[in-house]
Amino acid sequence: MEEADRVNTKLREKYRPNRACKLMGYWLLIERHGSKEAKEMLGEKYFNLIKKYIEAAGCSIVEPPELTNEEKNFLKNFRFDIGSPYVVNAVDMPSRFDFDDDE
Repeated sequence: MEEADRVNTKLREKYRPNRACKLMGYWLLIERHGSKEAKEMLGEKYFNLIKKYIEAAGCSIVEPPELTNEEKNFLKNFRFDIGSPYVVNAVDMPSRFDFDDDE
């Protein structure tokens, strides 16, 4: 919520309380649902006007993170091929120069 608090402060510094409160609500809507859905709800013309007011206060529009279906399929489709049967994991092999055992 730190970002939202900074946006709220900037909007209140630039606009009267009523307008700042409305713009804060629109900013939260866009942050939560994204520009595409906000444009569908508000109409593109009104969305652009709101965006202009928010940016004039020194704030930016934050898009929500996009979720993909790839995460679910990652392990199912994951393949790990080793090109040679002679490849070993050097990390798990004991070192020839490991002097901790000499104590």
